[in-house]
Amino acid sequence: MEIYLITFKNTQDAMKAEAEYKSENVIFSVYPTPPMILGSCGLSLRLTDEEYFKKGKRLLEKISYKAVYRFTVNGIMKVEHENTL
Repeated sequence: MEIYLITFKNTQDAMKAEAEYKSENVIFSVYPTPPMILGSCGLSLRLTDEEYFKKGKRLLEKISYKAVYRFTVNGIMKVEHENTL
């Protein structure tokens, strides 16, 4: 199973995104940003691949985020780049 991690520039953006995803009934967890991802705040949103493609990806247009990463058994790949509103 793949995991998607949405990272943020600051905690305020992370909290706004959390509220937006909750209001849209997206299943996610707040997750500490891994240390290998530099330049992001300490909070990220973690979604399964199913939830990311079901609801999470379309909501990226409504939030400010730094990047989206896909975690697989083969490694980590950046799949979406910064969106600032």
